[in-house]
Amino acid sequence: MEDGYLLFRATKKLDHDMLTAAFDNHASAIYVYALRFCGDPLEADRIVGRVFAKFLEKVSVGKATPINLRAYLYQLAYHYVTEDGCCVLHLAFPKMVSRNRNEISTGSLNPEASAFIDKFVSSFSNSLSELQQHVIILRFLEDFSVDETATIMGTTANQVRAIQNLGLAILRSYLDLLPESKE
Repeated sequence: MEDGYLLFRATKKLDHDMLTAAFDNHASAIYVYALRFCGDPLEADRIVGRVFAKFLEKVSVGKATPINLRAYLYQLAYHYVTEDGCCVLHLAFPKMVSRNRNEISTGSLNPEASAFIDKFVSSFSNSLSELQQHVIILRFLEDFSVDETATIMGTTANQVRAIQNLGLAILRSYLDLLPESKE
């Protein structure tokens, strides 16, 4: 079932099963996203709770619109992660993130490639701006389109492309510094 349709049905009917399905389908991925930035399982859990509380509030008053539910929930999570100021990409990812990432296949990458990107981005997070970190994670780990990423971050697609290109250039420069493996 399409995400926009799921949100639309939940909005119009307050369908308990649809709201439960929205939570079941997206809570784990939102948790992993928040955990990447907070590094604290309790804080990540709190953000998931805030995301779904806000979603339920919007649905209950009929203010939710038939949009991409996944992007909408990430938009809320992005807001809470950046709003709190205490959440920054952590250099030492908890093992839980890698384990959960293998269990949650929200992106098109295989688990090994996804875990590598997780560790690679976190290793150089001091060199990337917060916006670059979010764009790279949303685009390549969470598998959002440029337009969806722009919606989540409240910016334009052109700005997302520019931020992404700068972030990738920084990461590419670090790759150039790595010694080549001789197999």
